[in-house]
Formats: sequence, C-alpha cells, structure tokens
Amino acid sequence: MQNVHSFLDGFLSYLEFSSVIVRILIFLFLILLITVLLAAVAYAAARFGQAPQITVPACVTAKRRAVTDDPAQTAYYATFALQSGECTELRLPRRYYAKIAEGDSGMLTCRGTRFIRFTR
Repeated sequence: MQNVHSFLDGFLSYLEFSSVIVRILIFLFLILLITVLLAAVAYAAARFGQAPQITVPACVTAKRRAVTDDPAQTAYYATFALQSGECTELRLPRRYYAKIAEGDSGMLTCRGTRFIRFTR
C-alpha cells in the first residue's frame, strides 16, 4: 500500500508540474501571437504611409453604397477613370459621396488606395 501511495504522490506531483509547464507554454504562445499580429499591423501601416500622395485628372464613372447588416453601416464608393486609362474604386467619406455625381471631372488626390479628396 505504501508503494501505491508513493506512486500516486509522485504522479500527482508530475501532473501539477506539467500543468504549470502547459500554462507557461500557452502564455508564451499568446505573447508570440500578439507580437506577430502587432508586427503585421505596424508593417501594413508603415507600407501604407510610404505610398506617395498623388493628384491626377480623373472622371467619376460610377458610385455605389454597401450596407452591412450587423452593425448597420454604410460604406460609400466611387469609381474613377484616370487620364492614364486606368480605373480605380475608392472608399469615400459620406460628405464627398454626396457632393460628386457620375460624369464629374476633376482632380483626384489619393495615397495608395486611400481617398484624400476630389475637386472639380
């Protein structure tokens, strides 16, 4: 009986030790995951910030709204035909969406895929 009791004590001690190790490993994994996510966000922000701000002649060829159900939000988009022949769709603030119409020509200012302004 002494051997069984000694074995159980040793086994329970092992379980407590391995439980601590598992908790430490989970904690380290979470720290690593958070670090990788923050690095990815920082990389994307730095890359986006490095895009040059350009102003080019453009014509509004289309407008659309995208409504999401949960939570209820509306995103506003406009498609611009650039002088180079390229077309690009950009997300706009609501105030700009209301002021432009299809067929409007003017100067489009953007930084990468981020809309800055459109002036007629």
